[in-house]
Amino acid sequence: MEGHESWFGFDYCTNKPMHTSFTNVTNYSNRFYPTPSENGVFYNHGLSHTEVMVYDVMGNKIKTVQLSSGMLNLNDLSNGMYVAVYHINGFMMKQKLIIAKQGL
Repeated sequence: MEGHESWFGFDYCTNKPMHTSFTNVTNYSNRFYPTPSENGVFYNHGLSHTEVMVYDVMGNKIKTVQLSSGMLNLNDLSNGMYVAVYHINGFMMKQKLIIAKQGL
């Protein structure tokens, strides 16, 4: 790797912390719930008017959803793990979503 090597936001060449966007990732008010979902519907009441891109575990974009009420409806997708990608205040957020419908 060229340049300064870093691990978890620390620059070992200068011995100073690096500025990263990881600090907002743990803000759970911006997370979808429940996961796993038994019906493919996830909620995030802190999000509205936000575009959410949904990817499968192979990195293929499955769909793009424009949230209006904080509800992400993925009930048309099969059981499995997906990744939701969205932006909040200029930060890219990624969250694993699990659909585990009963009786399938």
